[in-house]
Amino acid sequence: MPPREATCWWLGVATAPGCGPQPDFVVEGVNLTRLTAPPRPGEVDSVRAEWDASGSFADVLLTEVASFEASDGGTAVVYAGVTVVAAGSSPDTVMFAGIYAPPRPTGSQLNRGLLVVLQDLGGVARMEPSASPLPLIGVRDRVAVLSIAFSGQSILADGRTYTPRAAPAYYQREAKRVWNAVLQLRLFFAANLIDRSRISVVGNGYGATLAGLVSQQSPVDLLLAVQPIGSFFGDGMQEEYAKALRGQLLANIPTLEETIAETVFQVRDGRLTVNQARVGLLQRSPAHFSPRAAFTVITTGTDIIGIPASQGADWAARLSRANSVLIETDAPTVDDVLGNPSLDNFVSIKLREFGNF
Repeated sequence: MPPREATCWWLGVATAPGCGPQPDFVVEGVNLTRLTAPPRPGEVDSVRAEWDASGSFADVLLTEVASFEASDGGTAVVYAGVTVVAAGSSPDTVMFAGIYAPPRPTGSQLNRGLLVVLQDLGGVARMEPSASPLPLIGVRDRVAVLSIAFSGQSILADGRTYTPRAAPAYYQREAKRVWNAVLQLRLFFAANLIDRSRISVVGNGYGATLAGLVSQQSPVDLLLAVQPIGSFFGDGMQEEYAKALRGQLLANIPTLEETIAETVFQVRDGRLTVNQARVGLLQRSPAHFSPRAAFTVITTGTDIIGIPASQGADWAARLSRANSVLIETDAPTVDDVLGNPSLDNFVSIKLREFGNF
C-alpha cells in the first residue's frame, strides 16, 4: 500500500510543500506575493506601448552656461537643463549636461561616436579627458562623452562644480530627459563631427538602471550597466518592501526609498491597487524589456549597495547570449569595477565592434 500524502492545513488552506498553494505573503495589508510576482507579458507590452506613444520628453531646455578648452585641446561645454513652465511660474534647473569632444587631427573629417555617461547617486562627472568612468583604451580619441547630472549628482568642469538643486524625478522621467538632451545637442554634434546615430550608454548604480531605461527610448550600440537594479520584482525586493512596511531601517538608497513610497506605501494607504503599483515598478525595471542595444554588458559582484548581487545576473539571464555578456567580479566597490583593466579592454573592443568607434 503506497504511503499516504501528508495533509497540512492552515485556516482551511493547504500549506506544506506538496500539499497545495502557500498562503500569500501579506504585510500591513499589502499582498507582497501579488505585488512582486514576475510581470506578465501583457503588462510589459502595455508599458512598452505607453513609452513608445509618449515620444521624446521635452519639458527641459538646455542652455549653455560654460565652455572651455580641455587640457588636451578638446572642446568642453556645460549646459543647464531648465524646466519649461507656464507663464508666471519659476523654472527649475533639474539637470546639468557636460559634453567633451576630443581634439581632431588637422584636416580630419572622421565622425566620432557618442558615449553617454550616467553616474550613481552622489557621483561626480569630471569634464576633461577623464569624463568617462573607463579609460577606454584605443578609442578615446574616437568618442565624444556626454555626462548627465541630476539631483544628487554633480559635474566638475574647469574648476567649478555644477549641482542641480531641484527635486529628483528618478527613473522614466529622467531617462526621457537624457534622450531629449541628446536630441537638443544636434548643433554641437554637427560642429564637432559627432554622429548621434552611433550612441553607447554606460551607467553605474542608479545610473546603470537609468542607462537601461534610456536604451529603451531608441536603439543604442552598446549598453554597459555596472552593479544595476534591473528589476523591482522578485523575492529580494519583496524582503525590502516587507522591511519598509514594518518600519525597519533600509539601506540608504534614495531611489529605492522613492520607489517604495510611490508604489508599496500607496497600496498600504489605499491610494493604488496592487495592479496599479505593479505598473510603477515595471516602469523602473529595464530587465523585463527586450533589449534594443546591439550589445549589453552587465557587471555584478558582491552586495555593495544594499541590493542583492543577483540583480545583475537576473537581468543578464533574460538577454540573448548572442548580444550580451555578464561579468562577475569580486571587486568590493564600484570604483574597483570601473578601474578593472580587463573590463576596460573588453568594453573598448565592443565599442569598436558595435559602435564603429
